[in-house]
Amino acid sequence: MILRHPNCQMQRCETCMEDHMQLEEELRKRCGGHNLDWLSKYHTFISKRLGRAETEWGWATPECFEEDNIRAFVDDWNN
Repeated sequence: MILRHPNCQMQRCETCMEDHMQLEEELRKRCGGHNLDWLSKYHTFISKRLGRAETEWGWATPECFEEDNIRAFVDDWNN
């Protein structure tokens, strides 16, 4: 996954919103497609794992888009 505006300081950034929606869709695909708020579930997981999941502007930190963290969440969810 790619975060095109790491640490973006705009509160209503269309690019960041697109990136976050793609992340949610990827999580949905990898975790069985249930109709859940995947970004919320992932936020909770990453906050516990790394101590912080979002910037002061409300966007996910760059670490949230790293494959290792995504894979850890998917493995945890599916097991």
